[in-house]
Amino acid sequence: EVRRALEVEAARLAATRATPEDIQGLRSLLAKRGNWLGHEMDNDRFVADDYQFHLGIVKAAHNRALLETYQFLSHAVNETIASTLEVDIPEPDRAAHEALVDAIATGSPSTADKAIRRFMTPILNALPGAPGK
Repeated sequence: EVRRALEVEAARLAATRATPEDIQGLRSLLAKRGNWLGHEMDNDRFVADDYQFHLGIVKAAHNRALLETYQFLSHAVNETIASTLEVDIPEPDRAAHEALVDAIATGSPSTADKAIRRFMTPILNALPGAPGK
């Protein structure tokens, strides 16, 4: 829930503040991240690359306090990413990640907000202790 709150605000701010270089940087980070192909992959590398992509969104928000808060919580964020690879929590695919970048690139905070919520909701719903579980 905390990660979603931070990433929703980051995406909303990035939609209004991201430069063309920021958007290109996100697309480059996404290309490096690739797609998780299952347990035959190097999970540590994938988690690190996925974190860098999400950190890139926060950086594109151009809000120092938000960035420092996200970096402070980096261990927990990385654990959340890793948990989607190890247990029955849905790992959003590359298309879902591309949709985030595309939403930010529109320049519309509401479009970015909707995209990040669509992205994060299945993860939150699958976590132990989620409402209704």
